[in-house]
Amino acid sequence: MTRDLFRRLLEYEQLPPNGQVSRSIGELVAGPETSRDGKLALELANLQIGMRPQDGMARQDLGWAHFRNGDYQKAFDILSEISKVGDPDNGAILAICLWHLGRQDEALDWIGEEYARRRDEMVEVRRKALGERRVLWPTHKSLLRLDREARSLFDAGSGQ
Repeated sequence: MTRDLFRRLLEYEQLPPNGQVSRSIGELVAGPETSRDGKLALELANLQIGMRPQDGMARQDLGWAHFRNGDYQKAFDILSEISKVGDPDNGAILAICLWHLGRQDEALDWIGEEYARRRDEMVEVRRKALGERRVLWPTHKSLLRLDREARSLFDAGSGQ
């Protein structure tokens, strides 16, 4: 969906089915840099959480949107409630949040060996699904973009 369509939906406080909203928020947060729009992602996520406050995916989307808007503490608070160390869906984002909050040692835990193994498995499952014309969220490209974003912080911080 285009940004204009999302803006019209926001005006009328209507949303398409949950999966479409999550994929779209994900693209606005973790898509190619040219398609990112943290402000729009947060508007959509807030509308979605208002309509579906108990929905786990809506909470995850809200955490992702806060992350892309630089509100690392809010993002961490939301995502850490629904994630465990090694979680390939949220691990990179949680690591980035912790990094920006000055908790670099904890951040490393979120993207350690367990995370890398599970990320690789998840990427493979998503690539296979794409070959079967099914799109699973987050996409393998989104997972890998977030992973690179997280690792670039650690590489820069270690002087590599």
